[in-house]
Amino acid sequence: MIETIRCLVYLVRVVFILMVSSKTCFFAADVGAKTQFVDATLETSIDFEHIDGRSGQKFLLETLGCGVALLDFNADGYLDIYCVNADTLPGTESSQPICNRLYRNNGNMTFMDVTHQAGVPGNGYGVGCCIGDYDNDGDPDIYISYFGRNQLYSNNGDGTFSDLTQQAGVGDSRWGTSCSFADYNNDGYLDLYVANYVDFQLDNNPKCSRGNFPTYCNPDIFPSTSGILYHNNRDGTFTDVSESAGIRKAGKGLGVVWGL
Repeated sequence: MIETIRCLVYLVRVVFILMVSSKTCFFAADVGAKTQFVDATLETSIDFEHIDGRSGQKFLLETLGCGVALLDFNADGYLDIYCVNADTLPGTESSQPICNRLYRNNGNMTFMDVTHQAGVPGNGYGVGCCIGDYDNDGDPDIYISYFGRNQLYSNNGDGTFSDLTQQAGVGDSRWGTSCSFADYNNDGYLDLYVANYVDFQLDNNPKCSRGNFPTYCNPDIFPSTSGILYHNNRDGTFTDVSESAGIRKAGKGLGVVWGL
């Protein structure tokens, strides 16, 4: 829980950088003040808690944190926050439903949880997420990578989203860790790359230790897997072109960066 709270605090600080830094710079010449960051988690009404499902069985899944994205999903000029959550694992249970969270920016340094109103609760053990307008309708869409079937939420333009994963053909079920949209072939439509980690199954969890103490196994003992490059077909669907593009290389992917 402590790690989760820290993650959230740093997120809020990033939001404050985006919203306050220009004001700080504006007054810097007059007051000579240095840029300062303040933990404003409580004031923002953000109550997100990341649940990783740890029960002492040392599942490798528990070693990764949660994804977070900033987006203006309702086009009001203010950045909103989408937080990815995980889920319970064998040996754990939760008294409350576990889901991802979408926090709408109220424009006054506070946020409101509109997850269910917007229809974006998620569907499993989430790891990462990315934002992009894949259908060129002017609204940011959300893609989430999971340990399990990934998910695409298409923005309806009215404050709600629709799960179009199956229709779009981007529901790979490996251990997705990170993702990113980019127009790699310059056709005016955003394509998608998804990084996958290792071939791991909950029912085949090796027991590792350091001395007499149980510990998480080194990722190197698990088989590598490959990421996926999805080509945008410009009709709401994608095609896996990893092989033809020459990037179907086995590895242990954790992040994605595009560059010109």
